[in-house]
Formats: sequence, structure tokens, C-alpha cells
Amino acid sequence: MRLEIQAHVAKFDNAAKMTVGEVMDAVSAAQDADEAKAIKDAYLRRIHRDKPEYDEATALDVANQNIGYYTGYLDHAEGARILALYTGSYHPVFGTRHVEGKVTPEEAFEAGRKAGEEARGRGIAKDTSQ
Repeated sequence: MRLEIQAHVAKFDNAAKMTVGEVMDAVSAAQDADEAKAIKDAYLRRIHRDKPEYDEATALDVANQNIGYYTGYLDHAEGARILALYTGSYHPVFGTRHVEGKVTPEEAFEAGRKAGEEARGRGIAKDTSQ
């Protein structure tokens, strides 16, 4: 395993805290399936450490959705590369359609608006439009 991947794995295992950027830097560093597996396994250990109440299925779903969500910020080719390496990962709103260029800006905006309304309805977000 490359030293870069070993360093990312060690950070997952040993750092007191990790930022979203640090997690996604590690995800992006993988160049093949073995490296992606090492990163995802370390990420799962991290999730279990930070959220011991999560069972295996919940932790895996959190990891898969977080990795998939991250790909929404990438160009199509890089997003597709990440999703291909991290089997089971998907964007929580668009699945894998966004890396195929099948999500329009209008659709993305509407999905964000709807998610905000749902969060506000559950008391998670407040209305800042006034």
C-alpha cells in the first residue's frame, strides 16, 4: 500500500477529530480497489468510534452516502471514478445519475429547496427567508 494511503488510514484510526475535507481527501487519494477498500474500512472504523450506537448497516450507509454526496462537488469523470472505486456509494438524492450528467441545475436546485423545506418541517433548519 502506498505511503499516502497508509497515512490516511493512520489518521482515521488515530486523529482526535477529522474534518469532512480530511475524510474526502483520503477518499480521493485511492487509485485502485485495494486502496479504496483500505480507506473505506478505516472510515467505517472511524464512524463506529465516533458513533458507537450505529450498527454495521447504519455505519455502512452513512459512509456510502457521505462518499456519494462528496462526488456531487466533483466533475463527472472524477465523481464516476470515486463511485466506481467505492462500491455501494451513492449520492443520497441523485444516486449515481449526477456523474452521468443526468441532473440539471434546475433539478438540483429543486431537490435542495425540497430538502430544506423537509428539514424545516422536522425542526432541523429554520426559515431564514424573512
